[in-house]
Amino acid sequence: MPIQENTLVIDGTDLGDAFGLSVLDGFELPLPEPKTYTVDVPGSDGAIDLTEYAGDIAYQQRQQTFTLWKDGLTDKTAQQLQTRIARLIHGRKLEFTLGQDPGWIYKGRFSIGAPEHDSCTDWWSFPLTVTADPYKTLEGSPLTWLINGAGGVELTLPVGRKRVCPTIEVQRESLVTHNGKSWTLAPGASKIRDLWLEWGDNDLFIDTYPGYGNAIWSDVSGTDASAVWASIKDKRWSAVAAGDSPLQVPDTWENHADETWGSLGAKRWVEMAHGTTSGDEYSAYVQYDYQDL
Repeated sequence: MPIQENTLVIDGTDLGDAFGLSVLDGFELPLPEPKTYTVDVPGSDGAIDLTEYAGDIAYQQRQQTFTLWKDGLTDKTAQQLQTRIARLIHGRKLEFTLGQDPGWIYKGRFSIGAPEHDSCTDWWSFPLTVTADPYKTLEGSPLTWLINGAGGVELTLPVGRKRVCPTIEVQRESLVTHNGKSWTLAPGASKIRDLWLEWGDNDLFIDTYPGYGNAIWSDVSGTDASAVWASIKDKRWSAVAAGDSPLQVPDTWENHADETWGSLGAKRWVEMAHGTTSGDEYSAYVQYDYQDL
């Protein structure tokens, strides 16, 4: 008799709730096999390994197997139940989640086999197999960062085992830097084909207003070495920092009157000073799926 039931939700349908089926914990959940590729060169020792020629390892689809259980059936009702399940999933490629691996979304093509009766326990079993994609996706993906990038902001972006080419959207010509390489982006959403974020934390620098905030004291005082602080007493710090660059439109507290301090706790002062909304001239967003093995 099945014990330690697990949940299996396919395309938003919980098989336990919808059909009264049980799924055993401890089912097969294998890792995908890597795709290896070697070239044997006559007359040389060993072989040339091209497995990571494209920059990373590629993986085969993973084969997963489940056994669904239900009691109180007859030959006729077991066949009817198989038909109901088959209408929903058989032959289809669908997203699914597992109680055994919470927080992750899998995707694969399903196949359900014929029901089998265990005369000793009077339980019926339904074999379910799925040919799944090699990677699972973190619930809540795609991950999205929305920033005010005027003057330059460095983001630390976490990435799973599957490397990603993020979508970056800016409203004006902007500078993007990663791993010592820089690109100039035109307004709009785009992917930089040779910008790849890899497993772990990745630093990505985005400047939606290059040169903004780079002014130094001599830019304000000029050649007058005796200039005193009083000469800028009527200026805001943002205006001093901007130098000759046109100022951003300032944000005001009334725009946040209904928000709590806690909801703003992670914001930088520059974001509080100027605000960040999607479509704002100096805004930038970065988006990608977090996928792992």
